[in-house]
Amino acid sequence: MSRWAFACASLITSITVANLCAADDGVPRDKAAAQALFEDGQRLMDAGDYARACPKLAESYKLDPVGGALLNLAHCHQLQGLHATAWEEFKRALAVARSDGREDRVRFATEGISALEPRLSRLTIVVGKDAVVPGLEIVRDQTVLGEPSWGTALPVDPGTHKVMARAPGRLPWETQVTIGADPSSVTVEIHPLAPDLRPVGPRSPTTAPPDRRPQSPAQRYAGWTMVGVGGAAALAGTITGALALVRRSESDDLCATAECPDDASGRDAVALNDQAKGLALSADVLIGAGAGVAVIGLIVALTAPAGEPPSVGLTIAPAPGGALGAASFRF
Repeated sequence: MSRWAFACASLITSITVANLCAADDGVPRDKAAAQALFEDGQRLMDAGDYARACPKLAESYKLDPVGGALLNLAHCHQLQGLHATAWEEFKRALAVARSDGREDRVRFATEGISALEPRLSRLTIVVGKDAVVPGLEIVRDQTVLGEPSWGTALPVDPGTHKVMARAPGRLPWETQVTIGADPSSVTVEIHPLAPDLRPVGPRSPTTAPPDRRPQSPAQRYAGWTMVGVGGAAALAGTITGALALVRRSESDDLCATAECPDDASGRDAVALNDQAKGLALSADVLIGAGAGVAVIGLIVALTAPAGEPPSVGLTIAPAPGGALGAASFRF
């Protein structure tokens, strides 16, 4: 075992005992939970499982923030390869150890700092003068870096780091840098942010929103079909009424008196008069029903959702003998 490893093991053992006997300084603590987490973290760290050990030690320190727990956490992060995090924790632990008068912890923290400093990687964010605008923020990994941090080489852990610049009225800019395990220095330059010219606010009242009502061609077709059928019926009724007038006129020509003579002319006149009455009744029914159907169809067509109405064509072919004609429709 090396001198450094032996010193670490000895100090960790003494820290474990010291944590149990730490004085009550008024800080809310859960010593039992902190000790259980500490021992579990120690077991995982001895097994080399630093990814699981360090969070347990961090939680132990949160529940009972004593200097010994902080030293163990720093050592775990050191073994995990998070050099910047461990370096910062050793720095804090050193200040606590000096305040507590613990020379053993002072030596341990000092040796940890000395071992880590040559291995630190640093990231420098340079903000040009022309890039500085009111409200400018520089963000590194969710942390806003104040202006005093700009241009300073700050220690960072190995891994991928995101750098973003943002300001009111400007388009945000971001980049990613990757820091390897070996010590390195990386610089990121922030250039002037482009103006944000994207429109904001509510839609202009002069701009009509697009008509997104659902189309319903079936309703329009049905409505205009009813209009066509009703119109055809009304037209047929009008023709039928005209035929009724013709038959009545022919009847009057054959029999001008109130009572027709009982001869061939009289019988023809009566037959023509009966035809005129039947045609007149049919005309009334066709015109009335056709007008009603056409009105209903017009209402159905006009109340359909937006869309171009279909083109409707109507053809009526009169049949021989004065009967109703056949109607056909074109859409």
